[in-house]
Amino acid sequence: MYPKKPTAKKPSTTSSSAVTAKWSKGKNDVSGYQIKCSKNKSMKGAKTVTAGKSVTSKKISGLKANTKYYVQVRAYKTVDGKKYYSDWSAKKSAKTKAKAKKSSGGTVYITNTGEKYHRGTCRYLRYSKYSISKSEAQREGYTACKVCRP
Repeated sequence: MYPKKPTAKKPSTTSSSAVTAKWSKGKNDVSGYQIKCSKNKSMKGAKTVTAGKSVTSKKISGLKANTKYYVQVRAYKTVDGKKYYSDWSAKKSAKTKAKAKKSSGGTVYITNTGEKYHRGTCRYLRYSKYSISKSEAQREGYTACKVCRP
């Protein structure tokens, strides 16, 4: 009754905020797939999405740029309203692309872990520093640092 676990393939990255999980379908009948994506190899705090039974890839967006993510896939089958899940596939990893430099709106800087954008001389840029246009930073949800006020 339980479906056979799918085989995960290496995810692809085409942007700074998304990875595309890929897998091979098993030979058994499934109702769909569940995909986990996390920055932690332990899959702690994983983002989970579902995909239909006829697909073998799923784009996962809303991710941080220049960050390694781990992806796992499992199949499920619905019988009489109850879902039966396969085991999770092996973990596969991919790194999102670095943010593209753009000239519109002036250049500001972001960090690997922060949610703010900064001037190049801000003290919060000690450990990591990636340039990005101010308009792109705002579009992606970053807010201005209250210390350096870019």
